[in-house]
Amino acid sequence: MRAVIFWIAMAATVILVPAADLMGAEAPRIDNESKPKQETRTIELEPLWTIGGSEDDVLLGTIERVLVLDDGRILLLDSQLSQVLECSPDGKVIRVIGHSGEGPGELTNPRDMVSFSDGTLGLVKMFPGQLVMLTPDGDPAGVVKMETDDAPGGFATLHRSLQAGGTLLLGGSIMTMNPDLPVQTRSFFLARFDREGNKLTEYVHAEATFDMREAKLHESWQEFVWSRMDVAADGTVVVCIPRDELEISWFAPEGTLLRSATLPVKPWPRNRLAHDRMFSILQRQADHMPGTEAVPAKTEPVVVDLMVRDNGDVWCLTSRSMWEAEAGTFATYDVFNENGLYAQQVRVVCEGDATRDRLLFSGDRAYRIAGYWDAVNRVQGTGKEKDMEPMSVTCYRIP
Repeated sequence: MRAVIFWIAMAATVILVPAADLMGAEAPRIDNESKPKQETRTIELEPLWTIGGSEDDVLLGTIERVLVLDDGRILLLDSQLSQVLECSPDGKVIRVIGHSGEGPGELTNPRDMVSFSDGTLGLVKMFPGQLVMLTPDGDPAGVVKMETDDAPGGFATLHRSLQAGGTLLLGGSIMTMNPDLPVQTRSFFLARFDREGNKLTEYVHAEATFDMREAKLHESWQEFVWSRMDVAADGTVVVCIPRDELEISWFAPEGTLLRSATLPVKPWPRNRLAHDRMFSILQRQADHMPGTEAVPAKTEPVVVDLMVRDNGDVWCLTSRSMWEAEAGTFATYDVFNENGLYAQQVRVVCEGDATRDRLLFSGDRAYRIAGYWDAVNRVQGTGKEKDMEPMSVTCYRIP
């Protein structure tokens, strides 16, 4: 059983069918009011150490993922430099794992990283979509190829990987070409896989169609739940499926929809910077099809980041909070408890700018990837943003 969404790139129409409806049972739905149950809480993050930046000898490219192991060691996935930095709990580089190439255990520009209980690492290779496996010592340990039967004759790409509570979650897409018309279809999926690459449960499915005769590449061609999903410690999958609404769904590992929760939040109209960023990403794809026009949406996705904390709380960063942060505040997060109730807003105070930096949480630590969005924009080749700073990672203690 699965939750399914479909959309067409030209019309951007979304239809959501929860898994519980498919099973003939109705899962609880909590329609929260706009005011949380508790007063707004402010937490001031305490800086502990910084790696990278203009005053450090360590060179960072683009840090895509921060993983904290059970013994406190920290793994930083550098997509641009195609390597993983293993750091001590106090931020000292222990060693470099992996490197760019086409041989065993090698790949270029890994998109994500997942750590398994036996210490094995899986690095996401976008195309062909697979996990490149490394031993705890960084030696090649084979690959996990996705076995999918959704689109025979198409080719699969992989974008995201998460793992917790025995749930290996992979997000990717399969592209196929119509044999009779110049029409390409992209089928997105968010699903649970085993270590052999077999798909066990699909939670979200979406489709976008690009008609080359219209020569317009809409944002829906690449829009999915990439940053709006996480896995709880017990393997529960939490995802905000709609782009233009704040609606969170909780799924049991086997696919049962446990509950959903909503919050009345309107999409944030893009300003010039937000528009240009998305336009540059789309145009980079459109350039492969001469004469094609990139067409970004007029609004940002309502939720731009979603994280499940250790206690089961779900922290959502909305685009409005990201782009309209209060003075002296990095960002304000909307917090839902594990039962779906809108519990609280949390104002996070630290250095940085949420429109340029990314903040990740793990246990009682937070990690700010400074210059993340600048780096992404620079990789896209626009070079329009001013005052781009070298990437750095700062570790904070959460009070």
